[in-house]
Amino acid sequence: MILNPIGEIITSLKPSKLGVAVATVDAEDLLEMIELYIREHSARLLNLEKPAQRPTPQVNIR
Repeated sequence: MILNPIGEIITSLKPSKLGVAVATVDAEDLLEMIELYIREHSARLLNLEKPAQRPTPQVNIR
């Protein structure tokens, strides 16, 4: 079985078969997938509605 970085199955063998699973993976697709996963996970952690939103930093200047 071959999985992508977020655990989705890219390809696998049938349970009754012996062999080697082979897949071609595009690095750009992986980077986009990882970036999207990080944004979504961060948004959930920060309780934001949309991943594109970012909290405004609080700066106190005296």
